[in-house]
Amino acid sequence: MRLSLCMIAKNETENIAGCIRSIKPVVDEIIVVDTGSADDTWKIADELGAKVFDFHGAMTLQRPETNRSDMQQEIIFCGLTPTTAFPLRTMKG
Repeated sequence: MRLSLCMIAKNETENIAGCIRSIKPVVDEIIVVDTGSADDTWKIADELGAKVFDFHGAMTLQRPETNRSDMQQEIIFCGLTPTTAFPLRTMKG
């Protein structure tokens, strides 16, 4: 089974590196959804190996519709605030 982290972030230059470094040893993939940063959040996440997506607008991520029982991946969704990362939900395919 693969474990992915999907992190929603905006203007988190001071926190993104520590967050990515702390979770990197336990996940197979890190996805950062940047919701319009005006700082280096996107660049830092990219340099640390995260897959970064630019997503201006609504803070809603829809679960991909699937009924595939052979999908072996768990995704952790979290938001990053200036003080902490907090889980939003998990999704198992």
